[in-house]
Amino acid sequence: MENANKKGINTISDFEIFSIFIIFSFLLYSLYPGKKLTEYAINEDKNYDLTEIYLKNIYQKYPENVDLLFALSNIYLKRGKTTHARELIQKIVNINDTEIKDKATLYLSRIRLYSINPASSNFKEDMIYLENYYSSEPFLANPEKEKYLKEYASVFIRMGLYKEGFESFYRILTARERSQEYTNMVFKELTRIMKAGNMLKEKAIKLSVFETLLSKDDESANELIEIYLQAGKPDMARSYSLKILKLKKLI
Repeated sequence: MENANKKGINTISDFEIFSIFIIFSFLLYSLYPGKKLTEYAINEDKNYDLTEIYLKNIYQKYPENVDLLFALSNIYLKRGKTTHARELIQKIVNINDTEIKDKATLYLSRIRLYSINPASSNFKEDMIYLENYYSSEPFLANPEKEKYLKEYASVFIRMGLYKEGFESFYRILTARERSQEYTNMVFKELTRIMKAGNMLKEKAIKLSVFETLLSKDDESANELIEIYLQAGKPDMARSYSLKILKLKKLI
């Protein structure tokens, strides 16, 4: 009798799992058809396994649907399946469509980011590649660049590679002059890495080279003053405050 009860429980459990998948698939298809499917998959932070199963089945039926390919690749990335993601993207890297090629390049760069390994002999090469891509013209033209810059920093933070992440964003800021908007985005992620790695006291003085550049944006300038104060450098905070007032011709 006890075995029979256990069998019944297992049967119910399997049925519930199957039912959940069916309901999930129906809702996904109903709520996120067409291009919205890609948007859903990219922003999905839960149910990776169910989303992957669903997308794999749909993609098998519609392999010509590039949106599905990107959506599935994104789920692979979030699940750490970088090889699977790369295999998918390689199918379209040579396609004769500028928009798709640019997006494929973005995904190949994200795959390289998620595959970063400081113990690898290619680590230095990978870092140079990433820094070049995340400051390239195609990336700067991406309307979602802020989101992907945040992802770039988050991977280094998650892996505890604070020093490497700081140096990477620092080099991007010093490499060439960009728009104020992009500068603010990079600086925001640079400071996030510094705070996550408790590097304010150690690295704050290195930020002084950006004082004039950041003074053009009040939020970034105030952030730098706050960093100086948190790092125990009130003299630098005071000096920079006076510098801003002079640059704005207020004194």
